[in-house]
Amino acid sequence: MPTHPPLTRLKGAAACLRAAGLRVHAAPGKVRVFYTTPPYFDYDWTVHADMPEALREKLAQTFLALRRDTPEGREILEPQRATRFVPSQVDNCKGIEAAARSAGLL
Repeated sequence: MPTHPPLTRLKGAAACLRAAGLRVHAAPGKVRVFYTTPPYFDYDWTVHADMPEALREKLAQTFLALRRDTPEGREILEPQRATRFVPSQVDNCKGIEAAARSAGLL
């Protein structure tokens, strides 16, 4: 399951604060983790149900074969801060759906 470790999220949060024009100062060893997001599936790619099965399988295998040690893999994975893609299932989206419903987004 692709998840972001707390340190990555912390760095991401700091980058967001800087982008908003806020100053971020955190001395090493002085940052306290007060909450860790439960693991979730990220970057879930879907296709239309009418797509031919052979094409769906070829597309899935292409994404699953991507690795950061190839130029093509780096080009697609690095902007998403991902290391690889893994197969997904409908049930994998339940957590993110529950969060969206709780926030009133769905």
